[in-house]
Amino acid sequence: MKKKNFLALTLALLFLILTPASINAAVSREWSWQNAGDEQGWSRNEQIDNWIVTNGRYTLHISDMEDPNITSPTISIDTSVYKILEITYRNTTGNTDAKLYWRRDGEGFSEARAKSIRTQSDNRWHTLQVDLEQMSSWSGTVVQLRFDPTMGGNGNFELDKFSLLDKKNRYMLSNGYYKIGGVDGLIDMICFDPQGKGNYSEDLVNGNLFLSLDYNGSQYSSTSDQVAWSVSGTVLQLQNIHFYNSGLVGNWRIELNGNRMKNTFTITSGGDNKKLTNVGFVMDTPWENSGYEVEASPAGTLKVPFSKMVSSADRYHSAYAYKRTSSEDNEAFGLEGDWIDWQGANGYNFNLRFYPDTKYLSPVCSTDNMRLHFRKANTETITLNNNQAFTRTLDIVLSSPGDVTPSHFTRFEGGDPTVTKALNDMLYEFGYAREAGCTNPDWWEWISLTRAWQDDNYRQVDVDHTLTVRQSDNGYVWTWGNLEGWPFPTDRDSNHYLMTSANYINAVYNYFMYSGDLDYLDSTISKMRSSMSYLLTKFDSASGLFIIDHPDHDGTSRSVGSNYWDIIPYGYKSAYDNIYCYNALRRMAEIEAMLGNSARAAELNGYADTLTRSYNAAFWHNNHYIQVIDANGAAHDYGCVYLNLEAINYGLADTDRAAAIMNYLKTTATASGKADALSAFAFAPRTTMVNNPHNSQGGWYVSIYNSDGIYGTSQLQNGGANFYTMYYELMSRLKTSGADDAYARLTTLVNRFNMEHMQGGNPLYYGEKNQHGSEGNVGLWGEFPESGLVPVVAKDGFMGISADSGGLHVAPNFPATGMTSLTLDSVDYWGMKLKITASNSSVRIQALENNSPYTDWRINGAAAVGRFDITVPISSGGTVTLARGTSVYSLADIS
Repeated sequence: MKKKNFLALTLALLFLILTPASINAAVSREWSWQNAGDEQGWSRNEQIDNWIVTNGRYTLHISDMEDPNITSPTISIDTSVYKILEITYRNTTGNTDAKLYWRRDGEGFSEARAKSIRTQSDNRWHTLQVDLEQMSSWSGTVVQLRFDPTMGGNGNFELDKFSLLDKKNRYMLSNGYYKIGGVDGLIDMICFDPQGKGNYSEDLVNGNLFLSLDYNGSQYSSTSDQVAWSVSGTVLQLQNIHFYNSGLVGNWRIELNGNRMKNTFTITSGGDNKKLTNVGFVMDTPWENSGYEVEASPAGTLKVPFSKMVSSADRYHSAYAYKRTSSEDNEAFGLEGDWIDWQGANGYNFNLRFYPDTKYLSPVCSTDNMRLHFRKANTETITLNNNQAFTRTLDIVLSSPGDVTPSHFTRFEGGDPTVTKALNDMLYEFGYAREAGCTNPDWWEWISLTRAWQDDNYRQVDVDHTLTVRQSDNGYVWTWGNLEGWPFPTDRDSNHYLMTSANYINAVYNYFMYSGDLDYLDSTISKMRSSMSYLLTKFDSASGLFIIDHPDHDGTSRSVGSNYWDIIPYGYKSAYDNIYCYNALRRMAEIEAMLGNSARAAELNGYADTLTRSYNAAFWHNNHYIQVIDANGAAHDYGCVYLNLEAINYGLADTDRAAAIMNYLKTTATASGKADALSAFAFAPRTTMVNNPHNSQGGWYVSIYNSDGIYGTSQLQNGGANFYTMYYELMSRLKTSGADDAYARLTTLVNRFNMEHMQGGNPLYYGEKNQHGSEGNVGLWGEFPESGLVPVVAKDGFMGISADSGGLHVAPNFPATGMTSLTLDSVDYWGMKLKITASNSSVRIQALENNSPYTDWRINGAAAVGRFDITVPISSGGTVTLARGTSVYSLADIS
């Protein structure tokens, strides 16, 4: 059926959503009230007793009056061209009688120039179109409109858009689950009912669903006023969709099959060698980019239609992540996978599962729109010659509302509900925000602490990277993918001589101690040993420290960065790098002992003992550790908070030194003039306590960087805050001042987190600037996947769960009130899925699944067989251990 024939049969009223003028019917005049308080020239009579313009809506309150109305500003409408009124509204007055009046120059409003309109009063959003061409008095040039929203009733009448259009060439398709409509090769309305009964939701399309592509330097959208369309049953065919003057033509088949909407779009080329990029479906949805809220009461008062999105690859973003963002941030929030789940919210009481053939979704936000790009930018080029075709597909599956968090994600349970929920939210929102495997070896200690015990898609990707990471013949582990060194600078040596090799060992240790996978250990042991042999070439027997002896890493401001903290010239004798080398020595010794190499284990422990003594002799200064002793023998110390906390956590600081450090951090004034190293930011400690000025003023930065020297406000490495370090602060508090103190600090973090989940564009809730693309004073999301480590403190610290060659240990350390117990519903350990519940008086370990190849497991001496469920009473400070009778293994036995 041709479009022109359908128009003759179209009903006068169509409940449809407005399509933007740029890609739909031409608009003579449109009002959308985007500026708060601005009525855009409309005026009200006295029968409208209250009004407000906010969130893109013009709200009129009516109290049992018979003639409430609003009058437009002076306009000029050619009625021979513009013949369709379209309004998007919500009516709660109980009255459904509306009317439109118009006048020409020199005339007044009268019933002779009026059109009655029937609305719906059901507290839902609707879009209706009114055909004015049938009215003989709709002629000439109209200079003003009057709209009477009701003829009585009590409540609000809200206007979202009010437009005059040139045509209503629309097509419709519905099946009880979906109601879709569109024009000119576009779909501009999709409403849903997950029950399939036709009780449709508010429109989810805030613009259009269409196909987009880039060709010859320009972007093209699938729209054309020459579209031919037909409907057969529950199939809509759109043909002859031109991409402007590109020489490309599209055909779009939309099929509704129960709760599935299947989109198949075929592009055919009218010429040779047409190279297309960024080909994918695009869907515009409502969005409220400003502010910090993502939930509203009553539902529908906030244009945030979803609460979270999760992909089959475990990528996870809550709505908080997208607030206040722009197109510059879009790729930080993409989701890859065979499917992406979308959990409805704020009146959108349904869930969607998208199946794009591109296996990617990239949301981009603007003021009042979230544009869902179903493709990954600039990753694919499609070349078409004359008459060749290419097809894109997008399936959408509708379901009833419910939590789309993957069932295999681990969960904390019990404790204080507010704290426990925040721990889980942080675990997902920070732990799965970036794509799996996005990190390089500098990060791997933190990432493996986060991943090793969780059975998810991310862990396998990260484990695989430890098998494929590049390593030089001398054992040095490369820093950045196919680069030996850091990506910058490119004209000098940027290798991370100690950190990458040390953290390779640390990561493999963490993964193996939870997996017990001897095949994995067999596949990595050679690289581990090569890494350790290489590291020992950097061990200076005279100083008892690992030293970076390259001239580009001499620890002065002439240096290049040597570790994760890339603008600070850690080099020569680096207190930070030596922490992770110490860790690698202890862990490699443990691995060697497990493999029966007791002599090598003793040798490595000997190095670690020497390093402990030397570290404290070289770097301890009164009450804390300094950062670097450079090649000239000069010490550099900016009151490095994270370094001292990590030294406590990994055992380089004894009990007295640990207490001294915490007292120093709590009581010593920083460059702010206050003793706020642990309190300036509610979510993490400051990075440093002393201002680091510009290099020209005696500062200490790498040679290619210079700070503005403003403490705490512009650069996170100069008095700002990096979220991952909160893990080490909480662990250090547990070790020194105890669980009550640590829990008080955790609740401060939770209260801060709950403001806006510490996500979204800048500024954050209290004015903080997250470093993403450009400098910021805090590091939370984006290039900070290590942030996912912070909630793991509940497992490692308060529950006291750890794994080593002696087994899986649970040593609870809970506060007296608040979180006095906690359950972790899934810990993946040596082929077993364990549920662990801990308090200061007991530990319960349940084997929900037991596929361990070993049958000699015991818990504090009691046999643990099959799907065991064992509770062990403990006294305060006690430990429960799940272990085998042996801790020595032979890789020679692996087939």
